[in-house]
Amino acid sequence: MDRTVKAPSDRKRRVGWTRTKNSVGLEWASNRDISDWEISTPDKQKIKTTKDYFVDNSTAASGTYLITGSDPDGGIESFVLTIPEASSASSTIASATAEGSDQWRAVAWAAFIEENKVQAKLLGVPTCTEYLTLGYDSYGGDNRDFVDTIPDLYTTDTRRFRVGSAVASNWRGSAWVNPTIYDNLVSKETGITTAYDENGQLLQTAQANAQNDVTLESGFSEILPPNLGDLGAATRIVKMDSSNPLCNLPNPNPPHAPTPAPAISVDYDYRHTSNGWVSVEASHDKAPMHEVLWAAADDESNPAKPSGCLYRFRNQGFLNLSNTPVNNADVTLDFNPDVSAPSCVTV
Repeated sequence: MDRTVKAPSDRKRRVGWTRTKNSVGLEWASNRDISDWEISTPDKQKIKTTKDYFVDNSTAASGTYLITGSDPDGGIESFVLTIPEASSASSTIASATAEGSDQWRAVAWAAFIEENKVQAKLLGVPTCTEYLTLGYDSYGGDNRDFVDTIPDLYTTDTRRFRVGSAVASNWRGSAWVNPTIYDNLVSKETGITTAYDENGQLLQTAQANAQNDVTLESGFSEILPPNLGDLGAATRIVKMDSSNPLCNLPNPNPPHAPTPAPAISVDYDYRHTSNGWVSVEASHDKAPMHEVLWAAADDESNPAKPSGCLYRFRNQGFLNLSNTPVNNADVTLDFNPDVSAPSCVTV
């Protein structure tokens, strides 16, 4: 069985895999200048290569693979692929959800600050540091680490973030349910920001405007007839952009010009095909922490939704928020929980 995931044309990314009874072949193409790649296999091996393909002939050649590399500008590219198992009796594999079956899929993305508080001077941003003169010594974080599941998309822990969104799609065997109803398909939120003085006393609280700072660049951009088989797809393009509202105000110290606070930016393309596969093509800042979680069921109302972690990215420093997009991290995620539950990877 072969599967190829094509990225949006502006990103020029592509990844594909081939599954036989005894091996898995991976092939990828990046829009970055990367010559050295590391492949993490399902059996925890780490393999270095300068090629853009890899064949795994091991007995554990199924499960989730992570392919990652970095370019000279500090940009990171990752591909996360979940490969189904082959039958022990033949080369036939379950490569798709049964035709005509009901399926609900959801993906949630959260960018959060692990620490309870972050010193303003560590942000390295003129506007934030100049607010030190007002006694703004630190800003509140989200005080949490990564989570593992999203049984209800947002739990108490996953609600603590700087910016987050969730996308869902519902295939009812022969048609997409409410494919054009915006509010039923995407939720978006920003977290509350707090400022403290050097003694830990609360000075001010503010919340970024979710409508302005978390936007959708388009609605469902493609709904193809179900008679096209696995080409019948629902897609959504999501862009999240949120800055610290407590250091993005007019500069309190004229004659210095106001400097906007750096924004946490994430944009991703979500695609759910009618054969059960979901792909997410994303680009995000290298700060703060990022997590992507998945959930699936035959029906949205099913309380026993399988769910789990897809992708984790650890904060590589708040100064990365000031960099140009060339320094960002790109990731491609591809999975079908009906044929193989994805494992979580950390970059």
